[in-house]
Amino acid sequence: GSRFLSKGVNAVLPFDGMIPKNSIGYDLLHKPGFDKDSWIEQVKARFQEWGFNTVGAWSDESLYEKSGLPFTPILHLTGNDAILRLFEDDFETFVRRRAEPQIGKWRNNSKLIGYFTDNELPWYGRYGWPSGPPSLLERFLGLTSDKNGKRAAVEFIRNRYGNDFSAFRKAWRTEAASFEELLKAPAPSPRAAGARRDIEEFLAVVADHYGQIVSRVLDELDPNHLNLGVRYAGNAPDSVLAALGPYLDVVSLNLYRKDGHIPRRHLRRIHTLSGGKPILITEFSYRAMENRSGDRNERGADVTVATQQERAERLTSYLTELLDLPFVVGYHWFLYFDQSPGGRTLDGENSNYGLVDIYDSPYLEVTRALARIGERAEVLHGEAEPVPPWTPAARIPRYDTPVITEPTVVIDRVHPPPSSVEWWGDEAGGASGETVIPAGRNLFRARMKTGGGWGCGWTFPLESSRRRGRNLAGTKSLEIDAELEAGTIFFVFLNEAGVGPVGADTYAGDRGADGESYTSEELIARDGWTTYGVPLASFQLRDVWGNQSGNDRLDLQAITTIDLYFPGNQGDFSMGLSRIRALSQ
Repeated sequence: GSRFLSKGVNAVLPFDGMIPKNSIGYDLLHKPGFDKDSWIEQVKARFQEWGFNTVGAWSDESLYEKSGLPFTPILHLTGNDAILRLFEDDFETFVRRRAEPQIGKWRNNSKLIGYFTDNELPWYGRYGWPSGPPSLLERFLGLTSDKNGKRAAVEFIRNRYGNDFSAFRKAWRTEAASFEELLKAPAPSPRAAGARRDIEEFLAVVADHYGQIVSRVLDELDPNHLNLGVRYAGNAPDSVLAALGPYLDVVSLNLYRKDGHIPRRHLRRIHTLSGGKPILITEFSYRAMENRSGDRNERGADVTVATQQERAERLTSYLTELLDLPFVVGYHWFLYFDQSPGGRTLDGENSNYGLVDIYDSPYLEVTRALARIGERAEVLHGEAEPVPPWTPAARIPRYDTPVITEPTVVIDRVHPPPSSVEWWGDEAGGASGETVIPAGRNLFRARMKTGGGWGCGWTFPLESSRRRGRNLAGTKSLEIDAELEAGTIFFVFLNEAGVGPVGADTYAGDRGADGESYTSEELIARDGWTTYGVPLASFQLRDVWGNQSGNDRLDLQAITTIDLYFPGNQGDFSMGLSRIRALSQ
């Protein structure tokens, strides 16, 4: 075959099947005189005009069968709950029963590219994106003792700790007194950092087992088409990417970016950890408050702009940058039509994601922009230069004259004043935070609700000017004295001078800093006042904030703020903080 860049659209349908009662939505199917063959011809003409060549997931099967366009169906083999059946004796039979009738319809179609096997599996526990506890390991450990999944999780834990239950209890909180009792006990909860490593390693076991079974079923039923993967929800843990990568032909990734800029380093990471497999962007979109469907854009990925012209500008920027990555093999827009203003029945999404409004009238600013980029997409992609492989940890520069040569307090009860500490969070997801009058050991005491979304955090400025930053050259680790409830999950962010949103016009900071933002590994709180050591060698570049095209170096000579971040789904709690110190070792 020849080179093919897949330019697709998701959910190309004549009818939105998720319109709530007493609301309006996209519906050509039930209009008098609707003719399916005429609709197929209309879709083909629009695809040609708008620069598309692939019918994406969740689309009307008549398009797969009659349009003559390449297509990529989704099989939905497991999902959020069915993944817990993974270790059951009948799981492979379960997968085959779901796959066989679908694959049987399409495997002899010459326009079939391959199959997505699932969408946004819950690698992070509840969902396919970071959302707080429970982890997937905790979910398996929460099964009843008659389930193979529970036995597999307990056996994994037993092997990890060399049959030493006392070592396990140092990392996990449980009412069980032995591995035998753990099999019948409720799910334990993380106590210390060792639990995080257990969670990561168990994900590798889950991903490998999933990959083995699903790829075996696909090879048996259709060895001639591609395994297009599981459509990661923007990201996946390192262990999942590495374990599942060998089983995939293509890594599929749903990637929404409000600013219109591509996180190149993040995509390099996914590409590298997946064994160098090509990446297909399987969902991206923009939505505008100015739309003809009456969509308020209250639920769904936050890619909201003001106007249709801004939608066109953001998608043009997104795709231009995406096509500059040689390992990307295509992009699929989400979705064909606007969602109902009443909110789709699945989850209430009421977004202007459509290429057409609910009355089937195209948004010309958007479709014309897609046509312009689609017309030259292959040329742009062909000109993409090779990119270096991703390397994991932040580079910590050596300083000839380090400033931090002994433990140095950078945040305490005097600096910064509590009034300058900023809360930020997912208010739409129910997050909130407030500070209270400092007392005792506290720099300040905060109360917070992490909500059900991505959570919230606190920013502590090191200097009055976010452009200047404080010189912490020579720092090897941070030491944080904090009071939290046991099991609370949090992260530490270090922000260089010049930091700002992804895609900002400039990231110029003091003393050569270039506005990158770095995150620690996950930390798990112990009960009461505790000193947490956080080595800088474990920090990695964040892909949702800061410069994504910087020097990949933690510029300690100009650090402007330190953030504490708390993922969602952790309930309500308070935090006390007395100081943060920079250490030279």
